[in-house]
Amino acid sequence: MPALKSQNEKGFTLIEVIASILLITIILISLFSLLVQSNKTTNSSKNIVDATYVAQVEMEKIFSERKVSTLSDVVANRSSPWLDYSVPTAADKTAASQSCSPSVDFFSSSHTFEKTDADFSYKLTIKPHCKDKNLANVIVEVYEESTLKSVMENIYTWK
Repeated sequence: MPALKSQNEKGFTLIEVIASILLITIILISLFSLLVQSNKTTNSSKNIVDATYVAQVEMEKIFSERKVSTLSDVVANRSSPWLDYSVPTAADKTAASQSCSPSVDFFSSSHTFEKTDADFSYKLTIKPHCKDKNLANVIVEVYEESTLKSVMENIYTWK
């Protein structure tokens, strides 16, 4: 004699449907949060890469300028590429002061310049190298909304 099927065996129960919807919802929420976090990381990386690029551009300007001007001329005349940087205040000069030798000349203190454009603000610091007066540490800092995004430093010889 064949087995009789009951009414409950024809399809899915309500509990099975709710459980499957709940499981699919949990999986989709996890994937969505992963995509959101990935987007945040991509934007953050893009900002850092952009800041590093503009720091490199500023450093290349300085590199090319050092071939045609002395460091003292650049700072005294604020020639290219520093024309768009602001002159530091007396407080900035005092704060940036760094003694390398007993002699008092350009190479006995640091010089800091700042500028801001639509996307970033820049801080250019030229520090004397304590071992050789023809060398200077050049530091370019790039800020986005007062947050440091990139720092680049080189030691250059000057003409």
